[in-house]
Amino acid sequence: MDKEQLSEVRRKAAEARWSKPGARAEQKQKIGRAWLPERRAAFSEKMRGVLSSPEMRAKFSAAQKTNWEQPERREKGSRALRAYHATQWDEAVLDHVAPADWIYYAGLWDGEGSIQAKRDSRRLNTQCRITLVMGSVVVEEMAGQFGLKAHWVSMAHKTQVNGRPYADMWRFEASGSRAVAILKRLLPFLRVKKREAQAAVGAG
Repeated sequence: MDKEQLSEVRRKAAEARWSKPGARAEQKQKIGRAWLPERRAAFSEKMRGVLSSPEMRAKFSAAQKTNWEQPERREKGSRALRAYHATQWDEAVLDHVAPADWIYYAGLWDGEGSIQAKRDSRRLNTQCRITLVMGSVVVEEMAGQFGLKAHWVSMAHKTQVNGRPYADMWRFEASGSRAVAILKRLLPFLRVKKREAQAAVGAG
């Protein structure tokens, strides 16, 4: 089976999946069962306890730095990232996102999102990248609708100037053709970040 045939099979599978009554609600319930708020809260509390002292935070940061200073670790991380971006993704999945949802997501991006178009000196081209970081599970639900993934980020090791810990976050990020495809659908509803989106789509 060649790439075009595989893409067509996946497109039809995605269309069949999201056309079923209750499919979106079922997906939302599945996400909720996988990572319950109590589970996230318990993990955050555990991390806050471990990293409550400046010495432990310094030790944690030093361990991370040491880890990424090892060439084999960086190469492993690069391979994992390349594998993720090489996975097949069918843009047609975006066609099943309701117009009302696109309006809502555009509002989130206007307020909390980031849209970038950076020149890659190694590839001699411009890479489009979009990021949305929020403390709400809606980010994970949105990523699921896009056929992609969001990641939960514990902020237990960081504190604000007033000494209070940062809230945990959900982070969604897409780059390249995926980011451009999403931006094209967000663009009609964006206001604050419309110019950035137009520039990124043009560059991508």
